[in-house]
Amino acid sequence: YAGTVGGSLYALDLKTGAVQWQTKTKAAIVIPVVPVGERLAVVTEDGRFRAFQASNGQEQWVIDLEERVRSQPVVAGSDGVVYLTDLKFRVRALNALRGTIGWTALLPES
Repeated sequence: YAGTVGGSLYALDLKTGAVQWQTKTKAAIVIPVVPVGERLAVVTEDGRFRAFQASNGQEQWVIDLEERVRSQPVVAGSDGVVYLTDLKFRVRALNALRGTIGWTALLPES
């Protein structure tokens, strides 16, 4: 899976590189796309966290994080939780399967 600064999200065939499907977001995708089960976790430049169905690219939900993200999303475990950090030094735990925010922690700036 690959995202572009033009806001396109692509699924590519791993053997041939052929495009399997393409969809468009409303903002640039500048952080790598992260697979989470049957979903794709996508962070866009406008501070939104989106989930797409991996099989067809259909958008499942959008969470407005109210700030741009500064880290690649990290998946730990099999429960669908994705962790990321924004520009206000907040770490968030987001459920990529349900589209909910689990918790937010504020980090010290120093």
